[in-house]
Amino acid sequence: MLFNEFLNYVLKHLIKAPRPLVHRKNFASRSLCFSASLLVTGYAMPSNHSQFMFFMACYLFLFCTCRLLRQHYSAVYLNSACIFALLLSCITAYSRLYLGFHTFQQICIGSLIGIIAGFCWFLLVHFILIPRFSYITDSRL
Repeated sequence: MLFNEFLNYVLKHLIKAPRPLVHRKNFASRSLCFSASLLVTGYAMPSNHSQFMFFMACYLFLFCTCRLLRQHYSAVYLNSACIFALLLSCITAYSRLYLGFHTFQQICIGSLIGIIAGFCWFLLVHFILIPRFSYITDSRL
């Protein structure tokens, strides 16, 4: 997760895309906490919330399908967990658009980066770290 947050921080400061302009009247009618949200500063591309949620959804999907399914866990429960994670990711992404914190493009880019980062992180953990787990735990670090 730190890898994903660091990646988002670097990309935001490289791209430097501003947040969308939100009209106070429209925003106030959609949100109870509009005064706090209007104070949000910082860059918007890519959407950190979308990136994080899709990172977790992708990692969970790969973990369930590549690791847990082989250990004879119930496919119904694993599929339910993956669908639930995907649903939460989509709701989070939509909420960022609905509340006016990001544009559709910023959310899509954040989601795509999250999926790619989740896939890369799974590959790193599954093929590099897990085979060396005993070496890592036995070292004097």
